[in-house]
Amino acid sequence: MSGGLQLERNYAVDVVKGLGMLAIVTIHTNPFRNMSFAGFSGATIDFILDTLSRFAVPFFFMAAGYLFGQKAVREPLRTLHLKKYIGKLAKLYAVWQIAYILYDVCLIAARSVLEKTEFPTAVAAYFGAMHPLKLVYYSVGNSGYHLWYLPSLMACMVVIFICYKYKAMKGLLWASVLLHGVGLFGQAYSGLFAVSFPTRDALFFGLFYTTLGFVFAQGNIGWIRNRRAAKANYIIWILAFSLLQLAERAILVGWFRGNPGDYFVSTALLVIVLFLAALHRPHAGKDSIWAAIGSKSAGIFVIHVLVINGSHLALLLTGYERVAETLAWNLLFTPLVFVASYFAYEFLQRWKGRLLSFRWVTAGAPRQRRA
Repeated sequence: MSGGLQLERNYAVDVVKGLGMLAIVTIHTNPFRNMSFAGFSGATIDFILDTLSRFAVPFFFMAAGYLFGQKAVREPLRTLHLKKYIGKLAKLYAVWQIAYILYDVCLIAARSVLEKTEFPTAVAAYFGAMHPLKLVYYSVGNSGYHLWYLPSLMACMVVIFICYKYKAMKGLLWASVLLHGVGLFGQAYSGLFAVSFPTRDALFFGLFYTTLGFVFAQGNIGWIRNRRAAKANYIIWILAFSLLQLAERAILVGWFRGNPGDYFVSTALLVIVLFLAALHRPHAGKDSIWAAIGSKSAGIFVIHVLVINGSHLALLLTGYERVAETLAWNLLFTPLVFVASYFAYEFLQRWKGRLLSFRWVTAGAPRQRRA
């Protein structure tokens, strides 16, 4: 087993995570969807951008599995490792799930004032429509729809940990491939044959990529560094699989009337090549802004939908909804949300640190023991 590759920090993975986070923001802002640009339909432009951005979430799953696998390279995984990992994710998920619920409640309150409706009734209907399992596992029922990734990642890591302990990772990899194949029929392949259950979750989506990342970290892959693959070769393959993903989705959605989908067969090929490129050149982009952003991508992820919703709400309240149909808005909104989310989370983290310091000061210094 090659230790050097797995034990050092991979800055190229951080770079791709930074770009992937921009891709996720692009998916959620839907630029150009409601306008035409240079003779092209805005919906077509949005379809292309959305499709090309679909590498992001699979790459994040794979990177998480890889980093978890690195821990097992350093020392055998123990239950304590899993508890710490799950604890951090659970805390992040709970805090931001509550934040989005509070945002929704505030929105209901504002609407009740403007429309002169009963606030208690509206709030009761909002919470009454929530299904606990769907809220926790699929993040369905409030505006924090993107948070589904966090419980899915937790579930994946639990499964990986159990299979690692029982030396069943090879079996898990093949099982995850089969499950992922089934999951495709809940996505764009639903036009050929549709399954009756959601497949954007841990079991059918995340498990395949996290397991693959874990296996990459565990396997003897030192040959990736030693082989003399040219940088241009990776670029060509990345472009080829990106175009293949675009063609695959266009055919399945346009000809076979499948769901738009979150992942495709070609997505796996694209993400694997991206990961191989990152492993081959681990120091690429070490001092770049993208590596810095990628290392803090979790913050942008949890807060960016709040920034998007808040921006649209501000336009609605001020009567400037038509601004969202302008070319300037569609060009600038996505990068501005991306930048604003980064600095907003950094601001919250700094104030959290100050608040904790203030609590320590007000509580007083530790008491000295009596002689």
